[in-house]
Formats: sequence, C-alpha cells, structure tokens
Amino acid sequence: MTSFSPTARGQRRRTALVTAAAELIGAHGIGAVSHRAVAAAARVPLAATTYYFDSLEHLVEAGLTARAEADVSAAHAMVHAHDARRHSPQAVATTIIEILAGARTPQPERLAAALGRQLAAATDPTWRPPTAAWHEGIVVALQDLLTRTGYPGDAASAGTTLALAQGLLLDALSTTGSVDRVVSGLAAHLKARRETPGRAR
Repeated sequence: MTSFSPTARGQRRRTALVTAAAELIGAHGIGAVSHRAVAAAARVPLAATTYYFDSLEHLVEAGLTARAEADVSAAHAMVHAHDARRHSPQAVATTIIEILAGARTPQPERLAAALGRQLAAATDPTWRPPTAAWHEGIVVALQDLLTRTGYPGDAASAGTTLALAQGLLLDALSTTGSVDRVVSGLAAHLKARRETPGRAR
C-alpha cells in the first residue's frame, strides 16, 4: 500500500521546487528565479515556495546547488560518451562547449546563463559555494576528456582550458552571439597543447 504521509508529500513538493529552480537557472539564469516562476514551473501552490524556503535567496541557493550537481553529472556522461578516436582539436573543442552548455546542442541562451552564474558569484559571495563546486566538477570532467583524447590532462591544463573557453564564450556572446569562432579558438589552443605521440594516452 502506498503511503501518502504529509512528510512524503512535503519532500516531493520541495524536490519539485528545487528542480524547477535549477531548470530556470540553467535555461535563463539566476534572474529568472522568482517565487511565482518557480511555483508555476513546479506546478505547486505559490505559498509552497515560502513554506519550504524562508527566503528567495535560499531557494536560489538550493537551485544553484542542484544545477551544479546536474551539470557535473551531465558533463561526465558526455565525456564517457565521447569516442576517444574523435581526438581532433575541433571535435574535443565541440564537446567542451557542449559540456559548458549542459546539452548536446549548445544554445546561446543556456551558455549565457552559465556565464551569468559565474559573474554573479564574482560579485555576491552567497553564490560562490555552489559555483565553486560546479567549477571543480567540470575541471575533473575536462581532465578525463583531455586525457582520453591525448591532450595534457592535469588539473592546471584542464582549468586553463575551461577558463579560456569561458572567456571566448563571453567575448563571442557579447558581440556576435555566435559560438562558431569559440570552437575554432578553443581548437587552436588544443592543437598547440597536444601531447607528442609518445605521451598521448
């Protein structure tokens, strides 16, 4: 017999709210999160947002944490799905951009939202813990990807590659809105960093 206790229902509602906040953050950025928007996306009463979270800040923080966990999980899945034989700089650069977008088909709005989270954390310490967790997890995923495809895969190299990708994305999205030149620029970096055959794994 299925239990419908208030505690179980409450947990489902809270989880739905966090998931909805995470989805809004991923698609549109932190600014898209409001009590009304989250309640509508979660399909729960508006009052539930203030019942389970004592402030909008706490709701955003929970959403950011969930977003970071989902993005890191997706990043590792993309790395494992990447055929190591597709080791050209262009192919690896494309996968890196997909990782940053959290999707196989990178959309400029999602990429801008991801960059927006980084910028928000730069000015508001509240958002730094989940953002730092995201950064750490993505660097680990990139280490795996770079090592699998024959590039330097140490933490410093992966961190530099991530920073370069983010910088190129910020420049491209704030000027042309296209990510094509980002892939090209990142591929040029990877080509210059490629390991010699004797060191490639």
